[in-house]
Amino acid sequence: VHMLMNWIGDHGFLHRLTQRFPTFNLLGDTTWCHGAVREKFILEEAVDGKRHAVRCDISTVNQCGDTTTTGEAVVVLPVQE
Repeated sequence: VHMLMNWIGDHGFLHRLTQRFPTFNLLGDTTWCHGAVREKFILEEAVDGKRHAVRCDISTVNQCGDTTTTGEAVVVLPVQE
């Protein structure tokens, strides 16, 4: 969530987050966060009109190269004027 919120900025919105934890992330482990935009689309279910959104694949990897979390996020981004 921290990685996504830093990327979104103050005017974006985290609409949906799904995360799986196949392995434990132990205290003291070094963790790298990864994300990739998979799809761009218009979010039709917005109350105040259409919003631009992206679907991202996210994951974290520890210092041993083990994937500790995987997931998907839908992020609503601000429109540039």
